[in-house]
Amino acid sequence: MEVEIIQGNPTTIQVEPGLSFDPGVLGDTRGTIKFSVVVTKEQTVKLRFVLVNSVGLRSEAVGVVFRAE
Repeated sequence: MEVEIIQGNPTTIQVEPGLSFDPGVLGDTRGTIKFSVVVTKEQTVKLRFVLVNSVGLRSEAVGVVFRAE
């Protein structure tokens, strides 16, 4: 999984488990991928997620926008 911060101040946003991580969904065709965001400054955050498989094939990007306080 690759995560990109599209909106918000990257120096004040921490994405867990990180901006690149193994979501543990090998073989799954649907499900939930858990992540958390911690900010040191209130702001609107927009993230883009892309799944990347073991041979480098990439999914379409999915974006989420939310207000973090």
